[in-house]
Amino acid sequence: MKRSNHIPVSPAAPGLFSLPTLILAMYRSVSPLYYIDEPGGNMYLYNDAVWLSEKLREFAAEWKNRDDLPPRAYGMVKLDPEIKILESFGKRAYTNELNAQRTIINDLLAGKSMIVPINVIYRSLFLSISLFFMYVQVHCLR
Repeated sequence: MKRSNHIPVSPAAPGLFSLPTLILAMYRSVSPLYYIDEPGGNMYLYNDAVWLSEKLREFAAEWKNRDDLPPRAYGMVKLDPEIKILESFGKRAYTNELNAQRTIINDLLAGKSMIVPINVIYRSLFLSISLFFMYVQVHCLR
């Protein structure tokens, strides 16, 4: 009798390998609700998605380098497509935040929002400047 027949998890292994896909789908559906009340919440979402995709990429590389797994197990973990989807999700959140900040600045400069209290104007400008520097750091200084 094979050793794997005594392990009660082995019959469920193919189903367990689909859990990362389901968990990441749940993250993509729930995370926008978590950050909705934060000013600049899409930036937090972008940062978390980038961090998570980097960690998943590291895990996938370590998984492929393991020598204690049967060959069949290597092909069952398919994280590369999920990493690409997660990166795309983060980029969409980033784009949404930039568009929101661009709209705020355009409204402020065009004089459409003079009813807005001055602290909101300063906070929006500060957030926009912060976004600009984050963009420079992420895209230009790598």
